[in-house]
Amino acid sequence: MICTATSFRTNSNRRHFRRGISLLETVACVAIVATMSTAIVGVMQNSTRVATASRGAVGAPAQARQALRQISDQLHQWDQTDGIQLISGQTIVTGSQKYRYSKQVSSSTKGGYDLVLEDGNGNDLVCVQGTLVDFKIDPIPSGTAPIGIEMRLRLKLNGVLADELRSGELEADVRTQVCFPAQLRAKP
Repeated sequence: MICTATSFRTNSNRRHFRRGISLLETVACVAIVATMSTAIVGVMQNSTRVATASRGAVGAPAQARQALRQISDQLHQWDQTDGIQLISGQTIVTGSQKYRYSKQVSSSTKGGYDLVLEDGNGNDLVCVQGTLVDFKIDPIPSGTAPIGIEMRLRLKLNGVLADELRSGELEADVRTQVCFPAQLRAKP
């Protein structure tokens, strides 16, 4: 076997390619992504808040509609199960229970009021938290038992959320009527 000079030569012209990335490159990439993400998150939060407000899902009117919907559902349930016997002031008497809506000083907000449903057994349900101005219920009379209830709910937002909303979203005065279908009424 004949050896030539080229066969014993080391391959000094070949470059060494490394695999992976260095720690310095990793730190630089993470820093760039973190900086960009921080700026984008602020823009996304504001965009989400504006989009939600434009759909009418925030503010006092939306909160009032949601609270009245919840109260209406509860009234329908009481009427269908026990039958509503009497409505007097803020008190509703069903076949087996007495419920009362009360305005209480809010423990979660400074200077606000809560609308609380008390069932007489020590169970309280907060229907509106920190924004209540006034709540009234009046029966729609018919014979011995009411055929429905008229409700009026007034809310006023305050605090941090109020600073971010338009003036038309700060206050709400909403009225609704809940009628009890005769065919669904319980016989007390």
